[in-house]
Amino acid sequence: MVIEDTDIVVMPQEEFVCPTKPCSRRQKSGAAEGCRSRSCDSLAKAAGEEGDMDNWIFVALLGAAAVHIFEEYVYPGGFPNALRKLLPRGAHLFTPKFHLAVNGLFLLLCLASVSIGKSNLILSLSAFSLVFANAVLHIRGAIVMKRYYPGVISGALIYIPLAVYAYSVFLSSRQLTWLQAGFSFLLGVLCMGVLMAYVLIQRVSNTGQQGPGEIRDIVIKNRAIDRK
Repeated sequence: MVIEDTDIVVMPQEEFVCPTKPCSRRQKSGAAEGCRSRSCDSLAKAAGEEGDMDNWIFVALLGAAAVHIFEEYVYPGGFPNALRKLLPRGAHLFTPKFHLAVNGLFLLLCLASVSIGKSNLILSLSAFSLVFANAVLHIRGAIVMKRYYPGVISGALIYIPLAVYAYSVFLSSRQLTWLQAGFSFLLGVLCMGVLMAYVLIQRVSNTGQQGPGEIRDIVIKNRAIDRK
């Protein structure tokens, strides 16, 4: 019996490198597919966790708003009196109904931001620019009055850092362009501007209807309230 020599061809095995970390040895094609599948699952899981963290930013805004309102009206409180003293000609506007309406609308905007989330970042992030502008106004109030102004602590230490962080997260992850971020920021500032314009118009209108003596009486009354 004659046995013929035959050439044995050894096919080189594919070396597969996982997307997340290199494999320690050469893998068969089946093992390579398993490695790839596990890597994709890990990446998908990581992406999901990152998305959940992004969503928490909007929930944090609602919590920050609650803390800010607590500082203004509960402890240390005193925001209505401080606002009347800062803007004496608009004191007739700052009734309990006014404060209730403004804060109620503000909380609704925060809830809308949580609801919209990442489905429309231009709209949802505009609430962050709104609180940023609000914090700036509180800081201005403290500077003008040269003393503590209710809401300035939470505004400076929570509102501003949170707004900067929210925009930076979505800009760095490229979920938001700089143009979109600018438009979103202007939209929030515009909302605050509408409220301030309304107060300014009412101040001018009230000044035209009242004489200097009546305006002086309002200022004296507000100062008496502050002393109490």
